[in-house]
Amino acid sequence: MKTSEKLTLAIVVMSVAAATALYGVWEDKVWLFAPLLTLLYIALAVWAMSSGFRVQSSELKLGVRGRRTEDGRLTTANGDGSDSSTSTHPYSHTPKLSGHNGDSTSHIPHPTTHKSISIPPGGGLLMLFCLYSAIMIPFSVIPYEAKISTLRVGAYIGVYWATASILSRFPRRKAVWMTVFGFLILVALYSLVQHKLSPEMLFGFERYTNYGERLGGTYICPNHIAHLFQMWIPFCLVFLFLPQFGWFWRICFAYSIPLFAILIYQTQSRAGLLGLIAGLATTALLLMLRKSRRLFYIALLVVPLLGAGTLGGLWMGSEMFRDRMAPVVRVLELAGEGEWGRVAEIDFRPMTWADAFVMGKERPLLGVGPGNYGQTFPEHRKRWKGLRRETVHPHNEYLELFTEYGLIGAALIVWVLISFCIPMIRLIKTSDRATHALPAVAILAALAGTAVHGFFDFELRIFPNALMLSLLAGCAAAPLLQMESGKQRTRKKEFRQDDG
Repeated sequence: MKTSEKLTLAIVVMSVAAATALYGVWEDKVWLFAPLLTLLYIALAVWAMSSGFRVQSSELKLGVRGRRTEDGRLTTANGDGSDSSTSTHPYSHTPKLSGHNGDSTSHIPHPTTHKSISIPPGGGLLMLFCLYSAIMIPFSVIPYEAKISTLRVGAYIGVYWATASILSRFPRRKAVWMTVFGFLILVALYSLVQHKLSPEMLFGFERYTNYGERLGGTYICPNHIAHLFQMWIPFCLVFLFLPQFGWFWRICFAYSIPLFAILIYQTQSRAGLLGLIAGLATTALLLMLRKSRRLFYIALLVVPLLGAGTLGGLWMGSEMFRDRMAPVVRVLELAGEGEWGRVAEIDFRPMTWADAFVMGKERPLLGVGPGNYGQTFPEHRKRWKGLRRETVHPHNEYLELFTEYGLIGAALIVWVLISFCIPMIRLIKTSDRATHALPAVAILAALAGTAVHGFFDFELRIFPNALMLSLLAGCAAAPLLQMESGKQRTRKKEFRQDDG
């Protein structure tokens, strides 16, 4: 790894750690968000400029003459007539020129370069989505909000690209996993203690809003920190099956699973609990798919039953779960009866969703612009009349995506997900290395849980959560780039042999 790559990776990891630990303090401010976003962009820019093209320093500095061996090494002639081999990057190739005697053993120092930034699965389409977001800025209802939203999206995509590309050449990827996991454990322990001692305070600051007995941890809204722990539980589960982590870390992963689950339960987040069940169910299905198709088909029947049984057990055995889910059941009953006026008295979401859908239909192709939902929605607020309820987000990721980016943006995101999931599923089924396949299982499970959570919340609009998901996706996608790099080296070696 080059120094720029190490610094980029360190800044990304520290940014994720700082964001998850301090988000609740600056959730309603920009004094930390703005410098953190600027730091990320500086690191990504330095990495992109330094890694975009590499020069073969061994050939440029020495000005050597020699020949390449079959394994890609450069053999140089010493003064005593002996040969010495200099290792070069497998992608590099110095063109051979015929000497006076007509042979092709003479080399001329040549500033050979090659692209070293690999495109991760769905990365090209994500860049297209970011470009679409930037193009939408002057056509947005409020261009300033569109600029901020586009900067955020660009940062997430940059973190995904950089992490996947760097870790595809970094042999000790587990160091990144363990570093982020270590910070998350500290966040979890602080959240647990702080919730018992002084839930109304956060790092010495009084919370600007109070969610009663619900755990908020280092966030303000309990739903958002529930999503943070929800994303990590599938990773902790699959890491138990990787001996490369050693006994100490595997024991830590084993203890963290009930710890994170307890914290999610104490947040009383309905979306968090449903997302957790969806993530665990997806993990089980994909693990069975890796074993055999027969086990996968059996799991398709068993896992949904287990999920339904878990929900039933929570309903029967948890008073908190019944209290939280009773309004949902009542809303469904009233909606079936057509009593929409009474629905609005119980929950703001269904009425807000209906108004948001009407707003989206006014500009169905392009939407109102990135980040413009909160400023545009009030004039379309017809069904929900609660004066003390904020409408910055519709509490539904799908509706917010449709209203802000239109059908074009929504289609791009669907295309991104397909382009990401298909290679990951193929990796799970075909890879003979558990260190490659199991993180792919975990990231797909995290995405499944996020998809369920997103029906009732806006967790991907939360800076540290989206940043964490980008980092996890980049780590999981790195083996695909590593394998593609190996295939390219093999093809180049075969080409040199055929050419010789």
